[in-house]
Amino acid sequence: MYGLLNSEFIQSIEIQKAQIAESLNNDKLIHDKSVKLYDSLTTEYLKYLENTSSKLINNIKKQQSNFDGEFSKNTYVNNFFFEGEKCNKTGNEFISKLKKYRT
Repeated sequence: MYGLLNSEFIQSIEIQKAQIAESLNNDKLIHDKSVKLYDSLTTEYLKYLENTSSKLINNIKKQQSNFDGEFSKNTYVNNFFFEGEKCNKTGNEFISKLKKYRT
């Protein structure tokens, strides 16, 4: 489960990076401030997602050798973002970054 999820995540990021690079190389858009802003925000957001994903994966590796089994359970991922039924600091940061990127 983890391998497929991680592979799709990495592939999605690479596709977005390629699309942004293509847009920035378009002569008509090269001086467009909105394209540059989009590039900047997307780059920042993708770095955040990669960093969060790395933290999640590294914490799983540290805590248990059964990597795929633990990641496929929702418990660890839920505990990474939630405390009980409410978002913890990491969960709130994740939502905040997502909202900032969407606006």
